[in-house]
Amino acid sequence: MSGTVLPWSEKYRPKTLDDVILPDESREKFKELLDNKIIPHLMFFGPPGTGKTTVAQIISHAITNDVHFVNASLHSGVDAVRTKIHDLCRITSSDREANFKVIILDEFCTYTPQAQTALKTLTEVFLETRFIFTLNHIEKIDPAMQSRSMMFHFQRSSKRDLYIRLSKICKAEKVELDKAILCDIINMHYPDIRSCVVQLERCSKGGKLEPLVENTDFVDICNIIK
Repeated sequence: MSGTVLPWSEKYRPKTLDDVILPDESREKFKELLDNKIIPHLMFFGPPGTGKTTVAQIISHAITNDVHFVNASLHSGVDAVRTKIHDLCRITSSDREANFKVIILDEFCTYTPQAQTALKTLTEVFLETRFIFTLNHIEKIDPAMQSRSMMFHFQRSSKRDLYIRLSKICKAEKVELDKAILCDIINMHYPDIRSCVVQLERCSKGGKLEPLVENTDFVDICNIIK
């Protein structure tokens, strides 16, 4: 809607793979998938705020117009798989060119073992549906589900990369850069990029950054921004 003010975590959410803080190897593999115009089931796992959901959305919307996002933590039981997820799979894709749909199951590690078993059956029956699973705890996922997906481990970005990202946001928002406060934010929320951006917005008042309670010492500041 015109005039809507977005929170910075949404306003500065990466729109392309080049905008995401990723290892070059992972970025190139994702681009290769996009070049092929089709994807297998994908499983993204790693710490919170490392870009899993963002990359899932970028990839899925780049290859089809028929994308469905499901917060798995709100629909984690076997009944949800047999109703909500089954119904999404059953409907013919609205994208006539791609001829398949993508379902993003966010926080998939909240799925019960029974729900994972039921979902495994859906992946075998509805071949025109691709799933992208995002999760924090890979150890909670049935090996049978893991074997049906291409796996990507999202790891922590460097503090320096995160400092550069937050600095760019400060510049875009015309907020005076304070290295010590920026480093405090990073040390408080690292490696969660999203939480760092949320905290940055909270600290921004009248074009300046208000300090946090904890303070980063000079040596740690140098280690982050060097």
